[in-house]
Amino acid sequence: MAEHFRSGAEPAHSGNRRHAGERPMPQAQAYRSTHYSLPDEKQGRRPASERKQPRRQPSSRHLGHPFLILVAAILVVGYAAGVLYFRSHMLPGSTLAGRDVSQMDEEALSSALTDDASGFSVSVRDAAGTDAFTIDSTDVGFSFDAAAAAQSILSGQASFTWPIRVVTGGLLKGTDSVSPQAGSSWDQDSLSDAVSDAVATYNEDSATPAQDAKLVYDGSQKSFVVAPETAGTQLDFAAAQQAVSGAMQTLQDEVTLSSDAYLQPNVHADDERLSAAIPAANDLMGATITVTMDGKTIATPDDYIVAQWIHLDDSFQPTLTEEGIEQWAKDSYDTVGTTRTFTDYQGRTRTVVCNDNPNTQSTYGQEVDAATFAKEAYGAATSKATATIDLPVTQEAADFTEAGAQDWGDRYIDVDITNQRAALVDNGSVLWESDTVTGNVSAGNSTPEGVFQITNKYNSITLMGEDASQSFVYNWMGFIRSTWGLHDATWRTEFGGDIYLTNGSHGCVNLPLEKANELYPLVQVGDVVVVHE
Repeated sequence: MAEHFRSGAEPAHSGNRRHAGERPMPQAQAYRSTHYSLPDEKQGRRPASERKQPRRQPSSRHLGHPFLILVAAILVVGYAAGVLYFRSHMLPGSTLAGRDVSQMDEEALSSALTDDASGFSVSVRDAAGTDAFTIDSTDVGFSFDAAAAAQSILSGQASFTWPIRVVTGGLLKGTDSVSPQAGSSWDQDSLSDAVSDAVATYNEDSATPAQDAKLVYDGSQKSFVVAPETAGTQLDFAAAQQAVSGAMQTLQDEVTLSSDAYLQPNVHADDERLSAAIPAANDLMGATITVTMDGKTIATPDDYIVAQWIHLDDSFQPTLTEEGIEQWAKDSYDTVGTTRTFTDYQGRTRTVVCNDNPNTQSTYGQEVDAATFAKEAYGAATSKATATIDLPVTQEAADFTEAGAQDWGDRYIDVDITNQRAALVDNGSVLWESDTVTGNVSAGNSTPEGVFQITNKYNSITLMGEDASQSFVYNWMGFIRSTWGLHDATWRTEFGGDIYLTNGSHGCVNLPLEKANELYPLVQVGDVVVVHE
């Protein structure tokens, strides 16, 4: 029987059964909406490839690359050219001994160095800036290779810094001092001798020596104490020579030494050896000594004086020595050759400084037998005894009072070089007086200063000069052997004033004939002659 179906209705049977021979029905598919786009040409538009696109602007970064590269190249080439140029020319702002040598080539620089080396000398100043001495290049065999020096300076400068130096030296007017490090040579032995002599003269004439720390006696404490060291101004030879050598190497005509160039104390106050020596030094004290001369007490050495006789040896052990006592006696009581201050016949205070020339040294004064005195005093001091010792002398003075005072009594011949006057004084009275002409200063023949005695008198003799010249005199009164004396000079028509400065004698005291005639009978052998300025 035929089955009837209704549209959209399910089959009457349930499940998925189907009859044999029936084709399976397709399963229902889910509906999905799909959007389709028609090609442009279908939509009436031009293809995208044919439509006009917005124009892009070129990047400025890409346009700058060639320009920057060009600028950089120019800078590099210019810098390299400057480095090359300043390898053979001086950098801007360069100075040599105060002279501008900017952009000089080797030849010009060599010429400038030659000028500086000509007549070259080194002036040395001490740490206070005071001129100490000068070393002349001609005295030390100095020579200078200007070409080698110029080459050394050029090769030593930092040419790669030329842009900076153009600004600082060229535009800002800054300077950079240069000096040669090569080219100088000299004789080392000659330089050493020259500096050694100059330093010795400076140290003796213009400087004070450094003082080591030492033991001194303090009366308030009744004990030795440590006195600190003191700095000096004497120059150290090695430091001075090094400074001069450096200056000659660099053509530096002035050099100022630092205080490090001064000789330094060797012993300082914090040296424990000093403090350790104090007890032993104190133990050497205690003697009571009275010193007499011709029965008159002239000294009672107190602890301060006895302390001068005590010295520390090399191992810092205190010892009381005969040498210390002997030196004290000489310093205290010898007057031969010492400086004395006195009041002259016109009431003026004068000082006579005795010269130290062995041929013209003073002969007058007191001279003690220091060795004999030292032996006796040493024995008393070491035993801490109470003793009276008479001071022995080998030469007496007329009127000894104290060291540094007049010791020639009331009778003497006063020769005043400055005022060109001479006078015989006796007990305050002027027995004779005259103008004089003393030794020629300009010729180095100044009359020797000091305290002498008339050693001989002669009438009518011929004087023989060192230059074989002969001079006849009527009155000769010698006070330094038979070489220097007072005598008439008939070849002169004027005396006094400043004749002696340029036309003086060979060293004698020239007198007018009539004045020499007056003096001769008054003078006695042994009379003191005091020659002073």
